[in-house]
Amino acid sequence: MKVKSVKYFYFGVLIADIVIRLMDASELDKFVKPLMMPVLLYYLIQKTSCRIYKLYLLLAAAIIMAWIGDILLLNQQQLILPGGILAFLITQSIYLYIFKANSIGSFRSLLSNNIPVSLMLSICYIAFLCVSVLLIEGNIKYAVIFYGAVVTTATWYSFVQNKLPKIRYLKIGMSLFLISDALLASKIFFFTVPLAPMLIIGTYGLAQFFI
Repeated sequence: MKVKSVKYFYFGVLIADIVIRLMDASELDKFVKPLMMPVLLYYLIQKTSCRIYKLYLLLAAAIIMAWIGDILLLNQQQLILPGGILAFLITQSIYLYIFKANSIGSFRSLLSNNIPVSLMLSICYIAFLCVSVLLIEGNIKYAVIFYGAVVTTATWYSFVQNKLPKIRYLKIGMSLFLISDALLASKIFFFTVPLAPMLIIGTYGLAQFFI
């Protein structure tokens, strides 16, 4: 299958999942959503012509862990939820490692040269931290808070690093990941935003593709 065909198939699966959620057909969603990451992994393999480089192996590992997280979070059961968070924590940790390894300059210089982005993300995380501490019950709140710190840091590095190609897509991807995670956390722990299921899968699918 050609690279373009795989890309179109991925977006076909994504659109199908959005439609399924719009129809509230949760049983179908259990079959369709787990298809996304394997298709994206195949797209990565085709796009890179099966070349084995450290960057591609890391991206493949991140996609595989996201796939595991997708499966574990399908039912959002309390017993499975920590496993889903852990899987996505590993995914975001891999992204963080990739972005940090490709940054130029010290942390202090990056911080001073990117004050607007740093302030915006800091405010977002502090707000998330306050809401999590006040509203999430049990020890799961600490996992959520730590995950929030990792994904926020990964997003920051995606904005300030400048060695990876097509950096604008990384910025879009990580920004969409933040939106998707915020909507998902709201749905699980706080309240459901109108059209949340469709927005969650839409922003998540686009985020993974852009990254």
